[in-house]
Amino acid sequence: MAARHYERANKEPGKRNGPLGGVALEVLALFANLVNFKSGRLDPSLDYITDKLCRSRDAVVRALKALRDHGFLDWLRRFEPAPNEGRGPQVRQLRRMMNKQVVRIAPLWKRSM
Repeated sequence: MAARHYERANKEPGKRNGPLGGVALEVLALFANLVNFKSGRLDPSLDYITDKLCRSRDAVVRALKALRDHGFLDWLRRFEPAPNEGRGPQVRQLRRMMNKQVVRIAPLWKRSM
């Protein structure tokens, strides 16, 4: 798998983890099983990820940040206009949507298993 190879190749001597970390590799493995390859859709909630991996919310958020920082994952914030009058937010956030970049990585993951 590309992420596992990247993790090993960039690990500093004497350090426990590489730039991604073990939880990030677990998150990618979960995403490889969740992604819909026909539509490219991947939109699990943080609660779903934490429940499936039995990891803390903070660990999953840090793993997602590491994956995003190193180019293995990206996501879009979706929103729509909200009917609020006056002050306050004028948009309402919809569900997050992971980008299709993980779809290109997932087949590499499955080949290495």
